Amino acid sequence: AFKGCSGLTSVTIPEGVIEIQDGAFYGCSSLTNVTLPEGLKYINRYSFSGCSSLTGIVIPEGVTSIGNQAFYNCTSLRDVEIPESIISIGNSAFYGCSNLRSITIPGNVAKIESSTFYNCTSLASVTLQEGIASIESSAFSGCSSLKSITVPASVTNIGSHAFYKCISLVSATILDGTQSIGPYAFYNCSSLQRVTLPKTLTRIAD
Repeated sequence: AFKGCSGLTSVTIPEGVIEIQDGAFYGCSSLTNVTLPEGLKYINRYSFSGCSSLTGIVIPEGVTSIGNQAFYNCTSLRDVEIPESIISIGNSAFYGCSNLRSITIPGNVAKIESSTFYNCTSLASVTLQEGIASIESSAFSGCSSLKSITVPASVTNIGSHAFYKCISLVSATILDGTQSIGPYAFYNCSSLQRVTLPKTLTRIAD
């Protein structure tokens, strides 16, 4: 609807809107402020992709899904609140959000999809809540400010390159429950000093 409106700076979406469809605000590079309504359910693919001036967003309770690349390359985005109602976050949803500082993923999210937080170079704090079942490939690749990670017991699989090039990562604690660690999952984590592996582990790939 507003794709490529590069002069747009502020949007308040009214009550009654339940879905932001694919690419609705794609490439609105001057957009700094977005207010989302109570009652919103779906933020679809590419909704705010390339909104490079957006600094923060509050996703209201009741939203259940964030689509693929929804906030792709929102390079000024520092603060995101993800509600407990979220059950799905699409692949590359926050790819390249290089100013994002911290994130908490609620346990209702079944899995952290591929490249969800790829190259979020300022991401220093990640909290993964109990309930998440899988961390997919490259989910946190290139998160070069991340210093520690605790993988909850509900996670059974850590995918390939999941924490690739997390060069500041010092400590990784993987609680009992994880069965498989994929290829290159912690490749080039050059600061890694302490790893706690679970007794449930059956496969460590190359």
